[in-house]
This record gives sequence, structure tokens and C-alpha cells, in this order.
Amino acid sequence: CVQPSCRIRSATSLTRQPGESEEAHFARLLAEAERGNVAAQCAAAEAYYHGRGVKQDYAEAARLYMLAAEAGHPGAQVSIGNSLLRGMGCEKDAEAAVRWFTLAAEGGNLGAMVDLAFCFRNGIGVERDETEAFLWAMKAAESGHAAAQTFVGECYLEGYGVDQDRRRADDWLQRAARQGNERAKLFLRTR
Repeated sequence: CVQPSCRIRSATSLTRQPGESEEAHFARLLAEAERGNVAAQCAAAEAYYHGRGVKQDYAEAARLYMLAAEAGHPGAQVSIGNSLLRGMGCEKDAEAAVRWFTLAAEGGNLGAMVDLAFCFRNGIGVERDETEAFLWAMKAAESGHAAAQTFVGECYLEGYGVDQDRRRADDWLQRAARQGNERAKLFLRTR
């Protein structure tokens, strides 16, 4: 949930203050999170997830992501979706993950679109549908998301959900490679 939409909308700063220990910073974040501050919920979830200022705790991270997701935060919706997909800190539930990804993707979250594309292409939490996978990936790719551009390039290269088209595959893979996407670079080197 380290995204621009996580920025605080109140007068309380969530950034670590000069001289503030990681532990004190985390305690302040958690207090704000428990008061319902969505940005603080995201920040505290990230701290739990990565073990910054607190012992790593995936269950607490998932709980806080869920609170922020339910409040409508798209980054938290993606994060709880990923937690549910992997069973990290919560029971594994691919169908619930897809619901969170869909909600975030419909709100314009590019990462969620890529996650949905992955789920549809592999039949995870939904019926396998390569065409739907391609369409979600294309939405994110057109907005400049490098992983989505790689996904689209791979779809054109292999004929996943779209007719094979080597020229289009190369175009999308080169776009992603210019952004530093290693998978795209690998496809371009090995085809």
C-alpha cells in the first residue's frame, strides 16, 4: 500500500519524525490506524508485512489491509487480494482475492488489472479465460504498466487470448524492456 493514494489526508503526519525510533513511529502509526485513519492502516500493514519497527506479522498486516480495503482504498484492496491469494496471514481464498482485485481494477488500479489477468489466464479463483486475461492486461499495458506490457507481449507471442502476432509481441515487449522489465528482456533475448 505504498502508493500515492496512501498519502495522509489529515493534519497528522505519518512519516517518521526526526529523532523518532522505528518502534515509536510504528506505535504512532498503529494508534492512528486503530482510530480509523486509512492511510495509517496501510502504513501499519506495510510495517507488519515487512517487519519495520515491529516483529513481522502477516496476520496483523492482513487485518489492517482488510480494514483499509473495506474503507475503499484501492492499494489495500490489491494487498488483501494478494494476501488471500497466497494465504499469507489469512486463510487462502482465491475467489475472494479475485473479488478484491476486480474492485480495485474497476477503480483503475493497474496492478490489480495485472493480477486479474494472471488469475484469468491460469484459472485461479475464476474459470480460465485467456481472452479476459488479455483484455485486463491490455487495459494496464495501454496505461504504461511494464508488467502488463510484458503480459500482453507474451499473449501475442504465444496466442493466449488473441491471435499470434510477432510484430505486436515485439512492440509490447520492447516497451516493457525500455522500462527495465527483466521478463520482457528475457523474452526478447530468447525468442
